[in-house]
Amino acid sequence: AVVLKKKAACNPSESPAVSIKVVPNPTATITSSVPDGLFCVSNPLQLTALPSDNTVKYQWLRDSVPLPNATSVQYDVKQIGKYTVQVTDPNGCVGSSTPFEVKPFAQSSITLLTIPARCSNDTASALLVGTPAGGTFSGSGVTGNKFTPQKAGAGKHEIMYAINDTKSCVNGTAKQTAEVVASPIVNLGPDQDISDKSSVQLNTNGNLGAAYTYQWTPPLGLDLPTSASPFASPDKTTTYSLKVTDANGCSTQDDIIIGINQGVHIPDVFTPNGDGLNDTWEI
Repeated sequence: AVVLKKKAACNPSESPAVSIKVVPNPTATITSSVPDGLFCVSNPLQLTALPSDNTVKYQWLRDSVPLPNATSVQYDVKQIGKYTVQVTDPNGCVGSSTPFEVKPFAQSSITLLTIPARCSNDTASALLVGTPAGGTFSGSGVTGNKFTPQKAGAGKHEIMYAINDTKSCVNGTAKQTAEVVASPIVNLGPDQDISDKSSVQLNTNGNLGAAYTYQWTPPLGLDLPTSASPFASPDKTTTYSLKVTDANGCSTQDDIIIGINQGVHIPDVFTPNGDGLNDTWEI
């Protein structure tokens, strides 16, 4: 005989819950003791890691290779290359900075951006940009780090950017020529009065030549609004503006008022005339 035995039932069980906390990797940046990381053998450059925190560990690398004994928040550079710093926090999470390039200093390292040509009546200032940062600008029309064409006047002006960092050997100058183009001269003269139904020629001595464009506003009452000296026949007092532009895009504007004098009205009907209308004059 075969005897069948019933299998015992399984009893499921669960382990205690485990909490997992996800923390972000630390971030790191590098600052330099010398402008733009320009390196001079006679004066080493110092890099500093941020944030500065005594709870984290630092490791400096040059060209992706760890540097021996370079584990403090600061590192004194003795040769050029691309430097990074790795930061390890108490959780063991690691973050790396963006590579910071240390370049050899040369006179050509000092630069001044080109200054576009401007018009002599331009009152807007142009921002001057020199590298590395920390130098001073000088020259005609220069105030601080701005160049004002109107102050400099028409002509070619030498602008200089000089840097002399006492903390390093970054010393020298860079130069650029700023050209200020003379703006057209426009003078429409004094305002004028004319009688109604008559005309007057404007700007009779102001034709500067074919290299210039002329634009009168408003065009109403003018025979040629784009000519240097149009004839004006307005039906009421009008202020005309002339804008003259040269080939460089420099422009100048002047205004003139043309006033209208109405003629004397002479009646052609007389009274008294015996028609029974207005035949009596009473004071």
